[in-house]
Amino acid sequence: SGTTGDLSKAGAGLDFKQQPVFALAAVGVDDEQGLADRLAQIRRCRFSQAAELKSSKGHATSAVVSELLDAIDALGGGILLEVMDKRFTLGATMINTLVMRPLSPDD
Repeated sequence: SGTTGDLSKAGAGLDFKQQPVFALAAVGVDDEQGLADRLAQIRRCRFSQAAELKSSKGHATSAVVSELLDAIDALGGGILLEVMDKRFTLGATMINTLVMRPLSPDD
């Protein structure tokens, strides 16, 4: 749904259909193959019938998440997690593009 979801379907009061928060997450490791191998090992051991791990299918258990975090840490990687309120993000974007830009000293 992106950072603000579909504005044409935002709902009354811009409640974004009871999903008012946007989350962005990224994992960074130098050894991508090492992480892929560890993820495949976790999938084979815990969910051998699954072609992929999906939180919607209940695969994001605390044990699996803990194993993944341990693997990322062991590989010297890091995690970026950004959680934003959609209404705040929409308002800030409008101010930055409609108000601040015309008042910019570069114009």
